[in-house]
Amino acid sequence: MYVLRVNWAVALHYADPFVLSALAEVRVPLLRLGVENDNQESPDSSSVNNAVRRFIE
Repeated sequence: MYVLRVNWAVALHYADPFVLSALAEVRVPLLRLGVENDNQESPDSSSVNNAVRRFIE
């Protein structure tokens, strides 16, 4: 049996709503970002990095 501890999670634009619901149900802090993982041309990558950094700290 494996036990997984999740301290926080980051959800991208296309995150599965069932996963988001499950995380909310067990009260995992969740940062929702409106970005896509495969978008290499994000003009606002520094704001995404800052948002993740603030969320983790």
